[in-house]
Amino acid sequence: MYSFVIPCFNESDRFERLEQAIQRYDQYSTVPVEVILVNDGSTDGTLDRMQAFAQQGFEWTSVKVLDLEKNLGKGGALRAGVLSAGGDFVLTLDADMSTDPMQLVAWKKKLAVEEFDSDTIRIANRAHPESEIKALQNRKSLGGFFNRYVKMITPLRQDDTQCGFKLYPGKIAKTLFYKLEDFGWAHDIELLCRAYYEGYKVVSLPVKWQHVGQAKINVYSDGLKMVLASGRIIKRLKREYNSINT
Repeated sequence: MYSFVIPCFNESDRFERLEQAIQRYDQYSTVPVEVILVNDGSTDGTLDRMQAFAQQGFEWTSVKVLDLEKNLGKGGALRAGVLSAGGDFVLTLDADMSTDPMQLVAWKKKLAVEEFDSDTIRIANRAHPESEIKALQNRKSLGGFFNRYVKMITPLRQDDTQCGFKLYPGKIAKTLFYKLEDFGWAHDIELLCRAYYEGYKVVSLPVKWQHVGQAKINVYSDGLKMVLASGRIIKRLKREYNSINT
């Protein structure tokens, strides 16, 4: 079984895209899918949309709603969802469906497999030469700068750490997210660094990704926060894992 974990914060205007994407996947799927919608303290009616969607009938899909009373941040919402997931594999993805869950089907076709292996984390790489990207130029520029910075200060060598579309074996997901401390935009850096230090294999794959509507992230102010947070994260993790290995 797959668990799709989708954090939502004030997504009522874009929720229809999420509904349509899950319905498409349900029509294609032949295995059970657990969709976990995490309401991260929304104030706009997102919770009502979630609860109504969860009442719909699907052939292969069950929908569970987690309601966080206050906004924790994307990382915190993902953590809550992942720790409640029951799937053999856990897919994290963004509520705006910038990448459709049908991307899993494309990955299987590319890898020529019936099922993913259970010891590898697979992450979407928007910088991959085979990726199809529709994004604003300033976001592309920020992404390029940020990924170069990440390679400078961390042991990570992935070209894209920030795309929300990531597939984890269930046990690995729970291990990493249980230890997650940074709930902000840089939470991906902590997760991937923990995966590195704990010896998990991470593979980057091409993706179809498109910018949808108004961005929740400010390219400049949030970009600076991510840079500063990444520096703090890697210092903290070096201390943590060095103390474990000594």
